[in-house]
Amino acid sequence: MNTQTYTTKGVLEAFKAARTICPIALNAIGTLPCQMLIYLYYMLEVIFEEHAANLPVAFRALESAQATRDMRVSIPGSGPRPAPPGLVTTYRDHSVAELREQAGRTKATRGLADKYGRLPAIERLGNGCCQQPEYGAGIYTANYQTVSESYAPALLRTRDSERIAKCRDAGYRIFARPEISMLRYANAGGSTGNGAEPQDAMLGKRNAADLGLRLNQHLFLFLPSVSNSVNPTAARENAGKLLLEVLLAMECPEKIVLNTLDGQQIRYTDGPIYDTVTCIGVTTEFLATASRDELAARTALLALAFITTPLLSLSEEKFADSKAQTDRRHGLALLRRLGFTRFFLDSQRSQNITREAMVEEALRTL
Repeated sequence: MNTQTYTTKGVLEAFKAARTICPIALNAIGTLPCQMLIYLYYMLEVIFEEHAANLPVAFRALESAQATRDMRVSIPGSGPRPAPPGLVTTYRDHSVAELREQAGRTKATRGLADKYGRLPAIERLGNGCCQQPEYGAGIYTANYQTVSESYAPALLRTRDSERIAKCRDAGYRIFARPEISMLRYANAGGSTGNGAEPQDAMLGKRNAADLGLRLNQHLFLFLPSVSNSVNPTAARENAGKLLLEVLLAMECPEKIVLNTLDGQQIRYTDGPIYDTVTCIGVTTEFLATASRDELAARTALLALAFITTPLLSLSEEKFADSKAQTDRRHGLALLRRLGFTRFFLDSQRSQNITREAMVEEALRTL
């Protein structure tokens, strides 16, 4: 057994010994986030065994690439395992021509139809949204009914008294909070989550409010440095676009609008759409993940810590005073002010990537 396997197995045993459960909902949009949730699903099976099915922990995963359904992951002590049936909701396929025709039917979405007219003629999803956020937005909108209906079951599962009672009867401590915590995962350099994440997060706040629930959303963004992209320039442009939209969702949530294909305009205006935001990238030249697969597993371990310990509550200080930090380990001052303080990033690298992305997006917008 190698050191990596032994260490991971020891960590899982430590979480198992804690015998604590924090009800949490997890949301993923895109390939890498979905891979992370698959890892987490099987880690929970290892820790909670026969009680895993009764956990007040909800998974909601959306993906465009059809191949994600065939993805396999491996955890210590077992061979490769496939994505559990029903864990990932794959978008129903639509061509660019179909999206353009549907968007042209209503006044609110005719602007989208114009954008689709400028896209390459991607006929089918196949490998995903091909780094085109506009296509990601269109395919999300075309699947609006499915994605909308998936919210209530996910939110209510964390409040399921029967599940919580079964866990308590099994000897687990339940660390419950008055609000629902949702961990959101998106790939900033990709296109599936990039085209849908702010609108989907807004939809989460709306659904929670309609159910009379308070929802805290914690966004984890995978930066371009961890993207598996054949076009690094497009990845940086996508990240710049999404970072700007995330900041807008925190500062001016009323400007995040979802235009459905039946003419509805959906907004959330009662507060910030995101409660905390964490950027995930290459840490330093000395502490870097070897592959996307390893990064997905490490991120799953962090989510596991949030489920089995009160770590999330202790680490969600939105306005932590980082100005006194002289080594600048928390990255850009712009992002520190809004609470991007949960991970230590290589400051110079994050500055270079973010500056290039924002300049590119600003030039495109202007």
